[in-house]
Amino acid sequence: MDVKETEVHRALSVEPRRQVLGLLASYGPLSLEDLSRKTGLKTITLRHHMRILENTGLVESFLKGRDGPGRPTQLYTIVSRYVNLSFPKRQYEMLTQHLLEFLLKKKGEKYTVSILREIGAKLGEQLMKNLSFQYGIQRWDEDKFSEYVLPEIAKMGSYPSLTKRADGSLEIRISNCIFYEVAKANPKIVCEGHKAFFQTIANYLGKYEAVNEYCIAEGNRHCITILKNLEAARKV
Repeated sequence: MDVKETEVHRALSVEPRRQVLGLLASYGPLSLEDLSRKTGLKTITLRHHMRILENTGLVESFLKGRDGPGRPTQLYTIVSRYVNLSFPKRQYEMLTQHLLEFLLKKKGEKYTVSILREIGAKLGEQLMKNLSFQYGIQRWDEDKFSEYVLPEIAKMGSYPSLTKRADGSLEIRISNCIFYEVAKANPKIVCEGHKAFFQTIANYLGKYEAVNEYCIAEGNRHCITILKNLEAARKV
């Protein structure tokens, strides 16, 4: 492991710094005051953490002028939202990319997509079965989804959030694509596995249809998957 990577791991060994990176990934440029409100930490403490994150190249700052009189505001923004935190560095991405390319070459796009859908569905099924057993949940709803499912997705490093739209559909916003390095070469294919994962989860909530709306690997700021409420759509 080189010196730069060692510094990154040291910087991220402290929970508040990881929390700050998650907030910057989810909400974009934030000031020390913004971060203080969201983390509960004092600005003087945050200034120390931000200096370390800046020195390692994970975060950068810039000044934004005010509309009226007064000093400009210093804002912080994340530099790299796709940090490999393994120690030592693993090469799973390389292996996965080669496997994906092999499947595409030998079996074609249709077969590869079917495999990724199957894997995504299986991961979603395992997650929901484990959570149902662990917390004794027999009937899932939106509140239980937010309380139990989102934290599990967050543990993967995705920085998820959930918003209910006016039409009754659920918007799942992912601020960090954990498959970014692989997905950026074949976003349409890899995202089919992503959609199958959420479709399986949605099946536990009722009659919902998962639709991929935006993708980080295609240059968007977030991955957004919509769980369309089919029951609500029929009533309109």
